[in-house]
Amino acid sequence: MEQNVNFPQVLPMRQRAEMIRRLLKKRLDNILPLAMRENGFDLWIILCQEDNLDPVFKTLIPMDTWCPILQVLVFYDRGSEAGIERINISGTDTHDLYDRPYRGQLEREQWPLLRKIVEERDPKRIGINIGSVQWASGGLTYNLYNQLIQNLPANSCLYKGRPASSLVESRSPRPAGLIWNSLPSFKSKFQIKRELKLFLQVCLKKC
Repeated sequence: MEQNVNFPQVLPMRQRAEMIRRLLKKRLDNILPLAMRENGFDLWIILCQEDNLDPVFKTLIPMDTWCPILQVLVFYDRGSEAGIERINISGTDTHDLYDRPYRGQLEREQWPLLRKIVEERDPKRIGINIGSVQWASGGLTYNLYNQLIQNLPANSCLYKGRPASSLVESRSPRPAGLIWNSLPSFKSKFQIKRELKLFLQVCLKKC
């Protein structure tokens, strides 16, 4: 059967994964700081479990990876010059997109490390994914919320003079997850599809 040269071929899985990784890195470098600063928090924690992934979490990791047991992503704003520090405290392979101080799968080791990271950075306001927009800000379960509160430093994260044990700021007019997924200045899903199509056409011409 004669091949239709006008129909773009689908990239092999490894090439698709690499393209998605490059696009994700651009988002992490450029959109993440805007999302956090518009919400006014200097540290953002995303928590979820292997079989119940946070909708926002799934947009923050590469496609070619496995997410075992407890998933913990931490983002810390070090200022406009140093940028956002990205930390992965889990066994998930996030390639070169995150620092990985821990690569195991034991919750009893992950929680103390999360507490240590928060204590060392001493943020003024912590963002978590609780909100009315399920796909953008409602991914934190009640169980993980309670565990987070128990493991946060009691007096190191203050907002309006109240300790983290009594208040973790989580709501805003535009949740960070909502900004991350829908910020007008970033490419929409349709734009990404268009870029992929153009990329495929270029590849075909070079073949």
